[in-house]
Amino acid sequence: MIDLDKYYGNKNINELIEIVESIDTYNSEVINYCLKKIEEKNISDKAIKLFSKGVVKKRFYNYFSERKYTTNSLINIDSVFLDEDEVKKCFEESKLEYTEYIKDANWGLPDWG
Repeated sequence: MIDLDKYYGNKNINELIEIVESIDTYNSEVINYCLKKIEEKNISDKAIKLFSKGVVKKRFYNYFSERKYTTNSLINIDSVFLDEDEVKKCFEESKLEYTEYIKDANWGLPDWG
């Protein structure tokens, strides 16, 4: 049995939310422990959603930057704290950020001919 306090007891709110939002990566015991720790921190629902949006947007951005995602359809990511519309908005915002990054990264490069 894993010592949850040892590995997860000192995590900050952002780290706890990142673990919970990575539900496919961790077992249910870890997820439930982290949910309990989040509740103990008495963070408002609004703040939890804000942290969660950052985590989900980061995950989408990583999909784009690591070239794991190259189609135009929506990536299906389940979220514990965000509803489907909020996840979709995170997708769109991350996509926009990534395309802006690509556009800016190519600025000033010389043409071949």
